[in-house]
Amino acid sequence: MRPLPIIAALLLAGCASNTGVLPTGPNAYSISVERSGLDGGRAAARRIAFTQAAEYCRAKTLQSQILEANPFGGTFESDTGLDLAFTCVPLNAPGPSPQTFPSTTVIGRD
Repeated sequence: MRPLPIIAALLLAGCASNTGVLPTGPNAYSISVERSGLDGGRAAARRIAFTQAAEYCRAKTLQSQILEANPFGGTFESDTGLDLAFTCVPLNAPGPSPQTFPSTTVIGRD
């Protein structure tokens, strides 16, 4: 039995996490995603979090509206993530225009 592959697998297993959509109040939700540098880092975490928010609201025939997006550092320097707070609003609701991700609007971003 080779210990190196086992050790490598254990180290990499702790480098990615995803809470999924968690309710934080009436029509308020959060997602926290962390990815290692080998797994796309902060860019991947951002893409995953925004996509999950959009898909969650789209399933309710709504669109996501981002309330807050806070990047954070992880265990290792290349491990980074994103805490995302969002709500679901009617499609084509007045407010900021959608950003990079479909069915998503970001409040307070220029």
